[in-house]
Amino acid sequence: MTPRQLEILQHALGVDQYGRGARTRNHFCAGAADEPTCRELVALGLMVTFERSWLPYYNCMVTPAGID
Repeated sequence: MTPRQLEILQHALGVDQYGRGARTRNHFCAGAADEPTCRELVALGLMVTFERSWLPYYNCMVTPAGID
C-alpha cells in the first residue's frame, strides 16, 4: 500500500494517521487528482464505489477489508 492510498483510507474513515478517531464517516469524493488512487483501492477490494451524486466526483467508501 502506498502512503497516499493509506491517507485516503484514513481520511474516508475520519481517523488520524494511527487509526484513532470516532470513525463518524465512510466516504471519499475523489477529485481528478485522487481518482486513479481510489480506482486502485477499489481494484484491491479496499474500497467500493457508489453512484455519483450531482457532484462530478468518483465516490467511494471503505470496505471491511479496507478498515482492517
